[in-house]
Amino acid sequence: FSAISCVEADPVEPIEQGEPPVCQGHVDHCDRPYDQVSVACTHNAMSSVQDNFLGANQNYSFTRQLDDGVRCLMLDTHDWEGEAQLCHGICLAGQRLLVDGFAEIATWLQGHPTEVVTFILEAKISEAETQAALDASGLWPFVYLHDAPPGTPWPTYGELLERGERLVVFTDDGAANNTWHLDWRAYAWETPFNDASFGCGPGRGDPTRSEHQPFILNHYALCGALACEENAATYNAFEVALQRATECGEPHESWNPWGHIPTFLNVDFYDVPATGG
Repeated sequence: FSAISCVEADPVEPIEQGEPPVCQGHVDHCDRPYDQVSVACTHNAMSSVQDNFLGANQNYSFTRQLDDGVRCLMLDTHDWEGEAQLCHGICLAGQRLLVDGFAEIATWLQGHPTEVVTFILEAKISEAETQAALDASGLWPFVYLHDAPPGTPWPTYGELLERGERLVVFTDDGAANNTWHLDWRAYAWETPFNDASFGCGPGRGDPTRSEHQPFILNHYALCGALACEENAATYNAFEVALQRATECGEPHESWNPWGHIPTFLNVDFYDVPATGG
């Protein structure tokens, strides 16, 4: 399957006339459907050491994550003290205004016109509040409009770039309108989270429901109740991650009948081990 985006990715050079188009870092991705390219996804992406979160899941904030090749961000949204915030569970352990976090990502997308980013939201705020933050931050013009029932084939990366719709927004909000705001449990499936057995069987969602479902491969295990670099140093080694992703992408009669490759490889401390580790 397509190589997973790796840390310290080289910046995309401007495309000169006559050169083939680049989509999501590679010319071969332009003709691939959205769900058929594997990318790195950061678990609790907002919870970073750089942004002063206690019990952080990542070392760096959004810009560095995206610069390093991450293309999927798992984000928790909360209403705290009357404002939409990015928090993980208890906002006293760390918070950031949702609109400010979104604005940082909007700036990055503006500077990287051949890249597509995905949000997977754990939403404790309303759809209207989420949309208001997307609009106020400058992200709304990038939002992808699927407006099709689950199981419908996804556009290719080339088609997403042509449409300028370079932000796909999944959510666990059961009231999602499923046009721009997609309930991932209806459109996708995942392996169990925080599961050190690292099997390939399903957690939430139904992988047998339809062929065209993004596949979330949860590839992290906590140390007690918190993320830890010690586990990441083992699980995030390239050969370990590649072996599991390859095994889980093989056809399996009861839970992966179509042999769907992992779309999102979801990790803590994506930068551990460092490049070459």
